[in-house]
Amino acid sequence: MRLVWRKRNKKEYFDITKTNYLYIYAYMGSLNPQVYQCLRIAYPLSLKYSHNNTFHIIEYGEIQGQYNIQALRIDKNIHDGIYYIDYDKRKGIGGYSYTLYQDKDLKQPLAYNLSTSSKINLPNIYTMLYGDIGIDLGDNALSFFRQLDDLVEEHKGELEALRDDNGRIIIAVEVESGTGLMVLEVVRKWEYSPNNEDFKYWATISEFSLKLDDEIVKDSEGKDIKGYIIEPAGYNPKKSRTAEEQQKIAGGDIRIPAGEYEVFWKKSNIDSPALMAENPNNKERYLDDLQKTMKNLNINIEQLYCNIATCKHNKDNRKTFGTKHIHIVPQLKPKNSKNSVIGTSRNGILIHYGDTGEWSTGCLLPTNELKWKKERWIAKDRNSTVNAVAKLYITLIEHDTESFKNYALGTNNPSKSTIKNFIIKIQEKDKIESYPPEKE
Repeated sequence: MRLVWRKRNKKEYFDITKTNYLYIYAYMGSLNPQVYQCLRIAYPLSLKYSHNNTFHIIEYGEIQGQYNIQALRIDKNIHDGIYYIDYDKRKGIGGYSYTLYQDKDLKQPLAYNLSTSSKINLPNIYTMLYGDIGIDLGDNALSFFRQLDDLVEEHKGELEALRDDNGRIIIAVEVESGTGLMVLEVVRKWEYSPNNEDFKYWATISEFSLKLDDEIVKDSEGKDIKGYIIEPAGYNPKKSRTAEEQQKIAGGDIRIPAGEYEVFWKKSNIDSPALMAENPNNKERYLDDLQKTMKNLNINIEQLYCNIATCKHNKDNRKTFGTKHIHIVPQLKPKNSKNSVIGTSRNGILIHYGDTGEWSTGCLLPTNELKWKKERWIAKDRNSTVNAVAKLYITLIEHDTESFKNYALGTNNPSKSTIKNFIIKIQEKDKIESYPPEKE
């Protein structure tokens, strides 16, 4: 709970760098742990740079704002740790920069800035204008300052009470680079084999979450990037091979084996899945974010849009008709392998949108939500799967921009466009539940 603020509350109770807990017992000398009130005392606002690409506004210990870094200018001289800024002292054109200090008294400034210079006000200059190294939020700067200022105003009473002896509002900035390892965790949960349908309608449903240094990554709206993965079934009873053998051999319309995989970007042909980039109906809002992400890489996406009439995505009988798309896709390959062959002969296993198991012969189809149809779960609708894919693509591109830029090299040399510090971990922790239940 939050402590009700009053001027008489002692500043000593509040640690700018961590949350404290105040235990109020029922009577003097009581040590009974069952008779007390615990108050959670957290500093109203702080900032956190984490995982090499995100910057957070923290309100009472909880993340309230997440901003992607436009340009990284932190080097080995800025170590993991706690730094400080004076909220009232911004500098630079338009006041879009803070100096980082090593101490709470603000006597030891670094030669580096926490800079949130706006691309709107400082075109193509960023922090280099000051000759400093820092964190640049670019186009996100205005949103960052608006939210920070709004929160400062909201907690004005608390922060005024916590001004230091020199009348300054000091805000802590935590720098935590972590290992930078991003993991798409996929846990297979259910397999559906409807009694009244042939094998082509069977599917495997998994739960997924995207994590960076063991913490779930959030999207541009602050929501956890998690959902479901749809794959084909794990075994075709009409074939003589075991399930393990079928999952390693191409042509079986079967999910791939559980394990750890790397991902590389490649150019796909007109008969293969593509990257959906713009919907004229504007229902998939994350496609706008995806376009901005690619434009921030100085990529002319207009030149990448597919205008080939014979492309399957441009045919008027498809759900994708009218949607601008690009033939760049992420493909799985075995971890630490130079080629993309999985098992004995599986290849071309992609991450793309799709509603049901029959949309895939082994690929992973993310979706935000599911719905029940024909004795099995499928993607709720097109928006759900396209948005889920867009959020993953955005995060993977921002995680390693160079690998995406090298997509054209990936077809013949996967190592050239493999996403660094990223793996997909497919798990089957428990026995996958089958529906309808297997016969005795």
